[in-house]
Amino acid sequence: MRGRPDRLLYVDEKGAPPELIAKLAEQFGVISQTYYCSHNWRKVVEWRKVAPKGRSMVWPGNFPKNNSPESVAKTEAYVQQRLDEMAATGFDGIDQVQIHVRTNLTKPDPFCPSSAFIRRAIELMHKHGVSVNGVTWTEGENADIHRKLWDLGFDHFTSDYPVFFSEFTKTIRKD
Repeated sequence: MRGRPDRLLYVDEKGAPPELIAKLAEQFGVISQTYYCSHNWRKVVEWRKVAPKGRSMVWPGNFPKNNSPESVAKTEAYVQQRLDEMAATGFDGIDQVQIHVRTNLTKPDPFCPSSAFIRRAIELMHKHGVSVNGVTWTEGENADIHRKLWDLGFDHFTSDYPVFFSEFTKTIRKD
């Protein structure tokens, strides 16, 4: 990665202290390409203190088991609470937020959290200069689902299907 600024490394902290990841990223000369990722936004703030040239991503969500109205409400309440906490700091030290989206094509709104919630959340984060990453693990290689998510305003996607995404990105407008 050194000398290749177009390559980024997302490190899911899995309990590793920010200081350790910062030390290793500095050692290998890739600190400005390294995203420290955590579900705990406070750890990301710690990371930015020890690695001011590093990048950060928070994934404040949970993994709903279905798209029932109860799951949608519970998921939205949980994510909203995390977003409110981060917004109270102006999203200080947070570069990117990842929203986990469960999909179910049999529902009028196939997303949990709902499309309306996602749109509002993205608007809030964009207002604070935070990019938004989407990940859905329930529909795999489905261009219609990802196009709908793209249209809601996501800036990035995470996927277990890189070949699909390589082709998919050729079909979306680059605004």
